[in-house]
Amino acid sequence: NGICSREYCETHNIKFQHSDEERFDNIYNLLTRLLIFGVRKIVKRGFNKSYVEQEEALQTVRGKININDTIKRRLNREMVCVCSYDEFSKNNPFNQIVKYTMLCSLKNKNVDDKLKKELRSLLLFFHDVDSLEPTTQVTSKLIFNRNNQYYKMLINICLMIYKGTMVNEETGERTFKDFFREEQMQKV
Repeated sequence: NGICSREYCETHNIKFQHSDEERFDNIYNLLTRLLIFGVRKIVKRGFNKSYVEQEEALQTVRGKININDTIKRRLNREMVCVCSYDEFSKNNPFNQIVKYTMLCSLKNKNVDDKLKKELRSLLLFFHDVDSLEPTTQVTSKLIFNRNNQYYKMLINICLMIYKGTMVNEETGERTFKDFFREEQMQKV
């Protein structure tokens, strides 16, 4: 596992430092450590923000007035104006995918408690970000540019974790596939 992490870090120009005490006894701890590394980098550098369209019933006008909904509310004697406006927010698909992956890693029984504790502390920075499952449909709409290029490695880690999970049909919970057993089955 140490070789895999070193190779990945070298090919992606990552200066990943961990103590000699820390050993990755399974793939889940390695992926979670990489996730934590990426999230710390984002928190330090600043979240990717983008304009997100909001629609709200307000006492004052903000943005564009939605005439149809405003008239309907006025007929119900509500003295509000329904407006749609763009808000510069960190609640966008990039951050939503990261939060979803962090929550999945917290639920994983194979991830060490020490890593879960670090994830919980980092999750506090995502209090105003929704969670979004990184389906193919969602990730195909992600557009990387020079302002959010630093998310590329983190999103790839999130996709690796997501694709490595499966849904338990009885409970509806997501659990990690056994990567090693899958590799062995492919060899057979």
